[in-house]
Amino acid sequence: MNTQEKWHEMHSQKRHQPRYPSSDLVSFV
Repeated sequence: MNTQEKWHEMHSQKRHQPRYPSSDLVSFV
């Protein structure tokens, strides 16, 4: 999976579930 694709997917999940804390997003990346 490309980095941009992963970024888009992450944003999609964030839009569906805006419950991810900032630290979690940073760890995901």
